[in-house]
Amino acid sequence: MNYRLGYYLAKRRNVIVNIILLHLKRRQLVRYGCDISYQAVIGKNVSFPHPIGIVIGVGSVIEDNVMIWQNVTLGSKGAETKAYPHIKSNVKIFSAAQILGSVIVGENSRIGAFSLVLKNVPDNSTAVGIPAQIK
Repeated sequence: MNYRLGYYLAKRRNVIVNIILLHLKRRQLVRYGCDISYQAVIGKNVSFPHPIGIVIGVGSVIEDNVMIWQNVTLGSKGAETKAYPHIKSNVKIFSAAQILGSVIVGENSRIGAFSLVLKNVPDNSTAVGIPAQIK
């Protein structure tokens, strides 16, 4: 709910909206320990079964019907890069996985727990390991 309202308000920037967004962001961080950018694009039916410690960066795109478990990070590779992941439909991302950089995770794919994904994942695949290997 916070994300949807924040995403809507982020498109209508002014002083009052900025204060509301700051309040929503703090509430999200305190309550769940999550940092989900209001500039990220999140589709329909995206679910967080255990919404603790999730980080979704500014330019991340998450399509419909994606499940993201706790402690997952979707972000850029470093402070100077502006490349963020694109998660296609029907993907499952398990606990503590990290997807970094301009990675595309294909439809119906799975990202294993504690995996570090730095390369594209094809449709209907599973990526596991550090760095992730495609199975």
